[in-house]
Amino acid sequence: CAEALPVARIFAPTSFDASRLHPDLYRFLFEDLGDDVVVLLEFHVRQSRTAPKTREVDLAIAGPYGIDVIEVKDKRGVVVASQNGAWAVQDARGRSEIPLNGVRGENPYDQADANAATLKEWMSNELRVACKAFPAVLVPGYQQRANIPGRSFVYGYNGVQSMDEGLRSLTPYKGNRPCW
Repeated sequence: CAEALPVARIFAPTSFDASRLHPDLYRFLFEDLGDDVVVLLEFHVRQSRTAPKTREVDLAIAGPYGIDVIEVKDKRGVVVASQNGAWAVQDARGRSEIPLNGVRGENPYDQADANAATLKEWMSNELRVACKAFPAVLVPGYQQRANIPGRSFVYGYNGVQSMDEGLRSLTPYKGNRPCW
């Protein structure tokens, strides 16, 4: 009998349906990550102690050196990202815009950046944990013709392999120490 490999600890709401994940992302989260990683899927974090508003985080991967807070855009067709404006998808029928985030009107980079800042603040205030939070946007299915540049501190990942190679929570940098 083969020995089971350690896997990441994954937490999601009971309403979460893992079959909706892109197959590459599912494989990465449920089969490839090691047991020193905690994964949080589709959760809400309160923006402040007194505000009832929350932010929805699609994916957070907590590793020894921080937490990657990832906005997932699983779109069919070729994604064309804008660093400050709307994103678009080109498919066989033409080009259509990806709706910006609800009433906030945030593009995915703004969304990821705000989610990371909110989660970092919540962890500091509620858990008393000082930890780096790294924002990113992921288009899980690699698209050869996609244009998904990063924006300053917010990474843009074209495909799960790109994300795997760029996760900052799993990599030591400039002499930092583990935060957990």
